[in-house]
Amino acid sequence: MHTDPARWIVVIPAKDEQLRIPRALQALDRAARGVSEEVNVLVYANNCTDGTAMAAGHTARSAHLNTVVEERRLPDALAHAGGARRAAVEAARRVFGARDRDRLFSTDADAIVPEDGLRTAGAAFAAGADVVLARIACLADPAEPAPQTALRRRARIVLWRRHVREVVEWLRTGQPASELLHGDHGAAGIAATFSAYDEAGGFPPVPSEEDRSFVGSADALGLRVDRSSGFAVRASTRVTGRALGGMADLLHRDAASADPGLVERHDLTLERLCAGPCHARAFVQWPAALEPADRAIAGLEAFLAQMRAGRAA
Repeated sequence: MHTDPARWIVVIPAKDEQLRIPRALQALDRAARGVSEEVNVLVYANNCTDGTAMAAGHTARSAHLNTVVEERRLPDALAHAGGARRAAVEAARRVFGARDRDRLFSTDADAIVPEDGLRTAGAAFAAGADVVLARIACLADPAEPAPQTALRRRARIVLWRRHVREVVEWLRTGQPASELLHGDHGAAGIAATFSAYDEAGGFPPVPSEEDRSFVGSADALGLRVDRSSGFAVRASTRVTGRALGGMADLLHRDAASADPGLVERHDLTLERLCAGPCHARAFVQWPAALEPADRAIAGLEAFLAQMRAGRAA
C-alpha cells in the first residue's frame, strides 16, 4: 500500500516580531534545503500591533518552504505564550491537513534553527524517537542586550539542570549520559510526531512553561524523548518577552537579582532521584530547601564522579 512520506510542519507563534521574523524564516529556509521532505511553515501572527504578518509574508517567498501567514486576535485569556503556541499548532493542523506521522517542529520568531536542524531531528525520528529536543543556545540581541551578569547567572542554572539530567540517566540506565545530553529544553526547539503530540496532550494553554509541561507529560507517558540529537537552536537573549518564566523574563529577573542563583539543595535532589529516577521527576516546583547553584553543581559533580569511578572499578 502506498504511504505518503512524513512532512515537516513548523509552527511559529509571533507577537510584534516584525524585526526578528525575517531572520527566523531565512534560517528555516536554509534548514529546509538539507531535507528531502516537504517543509510547511505556519507563522501565527497573533495580537500584533506592528507589521509582523507583512514582514513574514515578504520573507516567505521561497522554493524550499511552503509558508502560510495567519493573522489572529486571541482573547485576552489566551493571548499568552502557551495559548498562542497551542493555537498555532491547531491552525497548522487545519491549514496543512496534518497526519499522525507528520513531524511538528515548534520554534520562535526570535530563534535561529541551524542548517542541519531538520536533518538531524529527522535522523532521530528515523531511529525511533517520538519527541526530539534541541539544545537552546544564546543568540545576542543587538536591540536588547542582556547584561553579562544575567547571562553568567543563567548559564550556571542551565549547567545545574544539565547535571540533574545526567544523574537521572546514570540512575535509570547505569550508563553515563551522552556528552550531547540537553540539560534543558525550550519551545524554540521541540519536535514531535503529531501522534506523540496528541498523546502527550499538546502544549497546554498556560501563560508560561507550556514547553516543560508538554515534555514532562511525554516523559511520564514513556514516550521516546531524544535529548541528545546534537543540534542547537539559538534563542535571543533579549530582556523583554511575552512569556512569564520564558528566557527574556528570566534574564530580566537575573539582571535585577542580587542572589547567586538559588536552586534545590543537591542532597535533596539526589535523595528524590535515587528513590525514583525518571526525567519527569527531575525537578520540583517548590523545593524544600535551596542553595547557591555553584554549590549544587559541585555536589552533583561529586556524585557523578563517584558513579564514574565505580564503573571504572
